[in-house]
Amino acid sequence: MSTDKKKDRDSNFSVFETNYLIECVSEHLNILENKKTDSNTTKSKKDSWNAIAKAFKENPDCKPRIPAQLESKWKNLKTSKATVVYYQDVCKKES
Repeated sequence: MSTDKKKDRDSNFSVFETNYLIECVSEHLNILENKKTDSNTTKSKKDSWNAIAKAFKENPDCKPRIPAQLESKWKNLKTSKATVVYYQDVCKKES
């Protein structure tokens, strides 16, 4: 007796949203890319993702996203071969 409910699915990230995510993450890069796992660092990372989600919510050109969606998209971007060069350029500019 299975229910035939489909899982609600959000829309894909637009090119603008992807670029905006990269821009927002670059402002918090030192915190988000920190390898430490202590409670202070974990709280700082969570606060950073919440701040990025708030920025998405306040931007009229972006669909509101929850922090978990943004973090997942960021991880996908980092592993994507197509964006590695762009990611490195953004990081170099911020350093």
